[in-house]
Amino acid sequence: SGRGKDSMYRIIDHYNPKENVLFVDPNAAQIVRSVHHSGSNSGGGSGHGVVNNFLPAQAAGCSVFSRVIVLTDRALYIMEKLTSEGWRNMQAHAKVPPSEAAQKRPPGMLLLRRRVPLPSAGKKSTTQTGVLSGVVLSQHADCCVLLQIAPPASSLLPAAQVLAGLKKTWAKDDSSPKCTVSGEPFSMFSRRHHCRVSGQLVCSNASMHAQLLPDVQLHSPQRVGDHVLGLVSCDPLEDTVLLTARKTEFAALVAMQCLGPSATQKITPALLSTIITFQNTFKLRPNSYVPGNISLMPGIEVQIRAVPPPAAKTPSTAATPTKGNKGAKKTTTAVSGVATSLVVLEGFTAALESGGKLVVSCSADGITHQAVLERRERQLHRQKRAAKRRRREEKERHERRAVRDAEREQQRLQRLAERKVKKLAEKHARRRRAEIASGLSASTKGIKSSNSLTRLAAESESRSGRKSPATAASGGDSSSAPQQTCQTPPRASRAPRQSEAAMPRDSDASYVTAVGDEPPLPVPTSAS
Repeated sequence: SGRGKDSMYRIIDHYNPKENVLFVDPNAAQIVRSVHHSGSNSGGGSGHGVVNNFLPAQAAGCSVFSRVIVLTDRALYIMEKLTSEGWRNMQAHAKVPPSEAAQKRPPGMLLLRRRVPLPSAGKKSTTQTGVLSGVVLSQHADCCVLLQIAPPASSLLPAAQVLAGLKKTWAKDDSSPKCTVSGEPFSMFSRRHHCRVSGQLVCSNASMHAQLLPDVQLHSPQRVGDHVLGLVSCDPLEDTVLLTARKTEFAALVAMQCLGPSATQKITPALLSTIITFQNTFKLRPNSYVPGNISLMPGIEVQIRAVPPPAAKTPSTAATPTKGNKGAKKTTTAVSGVATSLVVLEGFTAALESGGKLVVSCSADGITHQAVLERRERQLHRQKRAAKRRRREEKERHERRAVRDAEREQQRLQRLAERKVKKLAEKHARRRRAEIASGLSASTKGIKSSNSLTRLAAESESRSGRKSPATAASGGDSSSAPQQTCQTPPRASRAPRQSEAAMPRDSDASYVTAVGDEPPLPVPTSAS
């Protein structure tokens, strides 16, 4: 989910934001041996981690708990998915009861159980401490993976000495008048406390939980702020037994990261055997600096063996729920006459303890024929369902494509019609502009022609002495006007133009009107 992914990256970013996630298995599990001990704050159960009575109180037995495995290029993270029940069982400080707000934390968040650093590439993992040194797998078809972890080279120190060293890095009491997490001012009813992880000053309401801090050798519950709860490891650094259905992929990726192959290095079986070991029986190494009541698997031997198919089991098997382990069931049966407790988690290998040994049982053939048929039937059902879904999606895509094509064709025809209307309007506009322009040109030419004719007629009349048409129309008498002698000097003769020489001369007035280049007439003289 989105909340779980955010919680996962929040934990990784707390250590190194540059780490790249390579592998995630949210359906993994971890085998933990139940150890009954008495403690001041454990209530009869194991006091490790941040959950009160996290492990069932059994004198001898093992429990399987759900885990989330995350592998990056620098470390291996073992996380726990918290539920509403898990939050209600969170350990509070010895003097501070759990608040109602702390019990209502949203489920789905992840709590870091253990961060295991990977060895540096190019160095032998056997020479490094506090890192993952190897992986042990069995030769059967089981889901069991043993992580061999080299403990850090340090001795067990008293808690007082460890706290004295941590106090040097804590913030001073008078450095802040209010809580650095909630902003609540410190008072008599809101006391200041130091978060054991961040060293900041926090109030009581912002530090309601306690947690083990094995990385700094604090193996008793310590007060931590709510802002860093679940970000640091709470399980000891020791050999761990995991159950994962993807163990081959997980082991291969771990080997690749531990060996650090380059372009010139070729992984050989001999080189791979330095990281991955195949054994059906292996013993978990005890960690000297971890107290026995805190260790999850205190140096026990693990044996993986094949058992008959489930149909061959005795019908007297009775199944009852296991305390504190939702989804698991506890079965008590007889194996070779010895009473054993069998804890089964659905989807994983069965684990049982017999004679002081942890025995992990798996099918002799890896998987039964009935399981193969059921898996094949489920596969065919998934294929048919996927094919049906693909056909439905293809039909929907065809329908959407047809609707989209019809809409596009309609839009194309609409654009084409609009383009035709626009072109027709532009054509009419051009024609109208041409008609207007031609009408203006004709009227201009007519005005110019009439002006030329009037001027020529006036010149001809002045030369011939005749009345102009305007004078004749007015009915004026020329006798009443005094006659004046018009003496016009003779014009010099010039050579006729080529066009005029070719044209016949005529004394008609029409020629004068048409040509407008009449030679000068003789000056009329009055009779004596």
